[in-house]
Amino acid sequence: MSRGLYGIMHEGQLLRWNDVDAWVEKAVLDPSYINIPYHEVKCMTVFDGYIYIGMGGISSTSRYPLHKWNGGSFQIAVDLKTTLDVLCFAEFDGNLYAGCDLGRLRKLGGGATGFDVVATYGTDNINALVVLNDKLYAITDGLYLLEFNGVDTLTPVGSIPWGSLEDGAVFNNKIYTGHGSYLYYWNGEDSLIEVCNNYIDYISCLYSYDGYLYNGGVKGDLLRNNGTGDWVKVADYVHYNYSILRGCMREYSGELFAGDSYGALLKWNGSNAWIEVAPLAGPYTVVGLRVFTDPIIRRTKAWIM
Repeated sequence: MSRGLYGIMHEGQLLRWNDVDAWVEKAVLDPSYINIPYHEVKCMTVFDGYIYIGMGGISSTSRYPLHKWNGGSFQIAVDLKTTLDVLCFAEFDGNLYAGCDLGRLRKLGGGATGFDVVATYGTDNINALVVLNDKLYAITDGLYLLEFNGVDTLTPVGSIPWGSLEDGAVFNNKIYTGHGSYLYYWNGEDSLIEVCNNYIDYISCLYSYDGYLYNGGVKGDLLRNNGTGDWVKVADYVHYNYSILRGCMREYSGELFAGDSYGALLKWNGSNAWIEVAPLAGPYTVVGLRVFTDPIIRRTKAWIM
């Protein structure tokens, strides 16, 4: 697997950007594992020299929740069939964790199944996992920010009065999250503090880059925040109402990229516009964007899942 910027489509295509103007297909998940909207790819990460993808859907039919790739064809990562949805990943304490539906946190290599539930809280989906100061936190599509004790418990450490937390990111050594146009940060103790709520586009994908917090929005706009003030638009959408989903913004070669739900790869010009650098005859949906680099570099604490 060569170094580069990779994207995964919810239809199962793994693509690599050619560093100029096009996606290049590298692999396709076996079609027998895809039946949208019942079985589809939900998220992507890089861990231990592999690209991992998480599966989910609306069906109660069992599926293999994890597949992995490091060249050639996708492989089943865990010999387990289940109805769970894998919605996000994070590397923590040298292990790969997955945030799933129904408040379940799972660990690769854990327990009898190789992907056991290690902690549960409530029944809300875990939309995002972030690591701050050597602790793992879960952001739910309900009201809560949860702290993992590293063993078997998720505990609420902050909440919002209403809504559904969409995503989370660490910025200026704080956890930021939000819903709608509302942005919050965690005070490090027991509260989520509102930063702003000026509407330009709704929160969909939060990412820290070059000294600011960015939001790739539901409409596809790019917004910026300094951590204390209002949202500021720094790029209009390219494909209207084709969202930049959580997990789909990434820094690559010092520049900010995003994959949208039309299947295109976008690069920010650094001032006021997205540039489409890899169009795709959509609509497809980019559900993950990751950089593969040298494994020794990748396993440092600077690697962002």
